Amino acid sequence: MYLRCYSIHSISRRRNYFFHAILVILCISSFLALKKTKANPSSSIHAHTVSTFQNILTNKTALNCVGDPLKQWCKNQVQLCNSSLTVYNRLFVLTRAITLQPQYAKGKRIGGEDIQTVLNQPEQNEYFQFEKDFIRLSCNVENIQENIPNSHLSSIFSSLTTYETQPVTQIIDETTIAVNRRDYANFYHTITDLYTVYLLCCFFRRDPKSVRILFLDAHPKGNLDILWSHLFHSYTRLGELKALPSIFYRELIWSQPQSHSEIDIQRYRRSAPSCFIEFREHVL
Repeated sequence: MYLRCYSIHSISRRRNYFFHAILVILCISSFLALKKTKANPSSSIHAHTVSTFQNILTNKTALNCVGDPLKQWCKNQVQLCNSSLTVYNRLFVLTRAITLQPQYAKGKRIGGEDIQTVLNQPEQNEYFQFEKDFIRLSCNVENIQENIPNSHLSSIFSSLTTYETQPVTQIIDETTIAVNRRDYANFYHTITDLYTVYLLCCFFRRDPKSVRILFLDAHPKGNLDILWSHLFHSYTRLGELKALPSIFYRELIWSQPQSHSEIDIQRYRRSAPSCFIEFREHVL
């Protein structure tokens, strides 16, 4: 009886030692893996970037081509850079798997300042100048400029260069729409900008509440800024990203300028453009 009890007790003890040994090994392995990740974070980010890039280019964008002007936009598109850059109606641009390097956006202001601190400042202080390497795509960028709209987008895409492999410090998986506002404090022009971005969401079949907004200007805070976060997911100012060396966007749409809004009063429309009724319901 004594031998049997001792044997059972001995087996139980060995099992405990065995499980403890496994637990210690797992803890050490986890620690080493975590240490390796911390020591080289860019490698894991770059691996994700490469896999994301491959997935993005294999997924085709399903467009909404119903009504005016969406039908026209669908008919007039130019695909470049292995479909990672598409120009629609020589008006706006869709880029996929694109890297932004905010330090190459040069300006005197960040944007978002209290209006009292920048009162009577020159208007040019509220806009950026874009230098080479501001935007980068993994493709041949020759002859792209001749297809880019003749607007603020022309100066932005003149900064475009090529990358093969590049570590990034942040990855944005959500669809982002870049907007260059002009009369940001004017209610009418803000509504036209909001509708333009909403129409892009409608065209690309994106839920506005899931779409991020990137302001390309350096305007101070305005009372109408809240409308952007009300209608869309959120907004970020380009100037606020200066501390990040490079940002990888899964899908970045470059909106047309304010003067090309489909609800601009100079268009003398007889009927409402696409998705306007839905937009009005969202805003009200």
